[in-house]
Amino acid sequence: TVALTLERSLRGGAHEDLEISNYGLRPAVFPLVIEAECDCADLFEIRRIGPQRSRTIHTELHGEGGNEIRWWYERDDFLRGLILRVLNADSPPHLAHGSLTFHVTVPPRGRWHTCIHFVPVVGSELLEAPAACHATLLTEVEDRRQQWYQAVSACETPHDDVRLAYRRAVDDLTVLRLTGADSDLEHVVV
Repeated sequence: TVALTLERSLRGGAHEDLEISNYGLRPAVFPLVIEAECDCADLFEIRRIGPQRSRTIHTELHGEGGNEIRWWYERDDFLRGLILRVLNADSPPHLAHGSLTFHVTVPPRGRWHTCIHFVPVVGSELLEAPAACHATLLTEVEDRRQQWYQAVSACETPHDDVRLAYRRAVDDLTVLRLTGADSDLEHVVV
């Protein structure tokens, strides 16, 4: 029995962890083919507002060892694109203009892993994907929560009920904090 697990972390771009587990007693050997395409239509084209223009999405194979597919669409001063980047693969990918192929060998009771980053290109800006495999933003959220606790005033009193009520109020405000993960604001309380 073979299982495919996909985990996705979003921040800027997308980081996908693909993991194949072999629960059998024999090696699992097979090609894994992932088809990929990109469409960079702008809002006016989607809604069919204004004159329709012919569009061409350019595709390039790129990167060290051919580990990237790049799509881009350019019109006047409008530039959009997507970079698909393969990282940490247990077997090298074979890239074509619309697909990735991995020759997967998973030993008995073993695992096979790769990461795929989707990096949007908006103008000249690359929105990089989270770097860590199996990443969650929980560590970052906890770090921000600890910073919040250190930033608020402390309540020193010999009365436990007052101290606990104050701590509970700080906890309640922590839940109400709205902070963009990439925001310059320290916190916003609503």
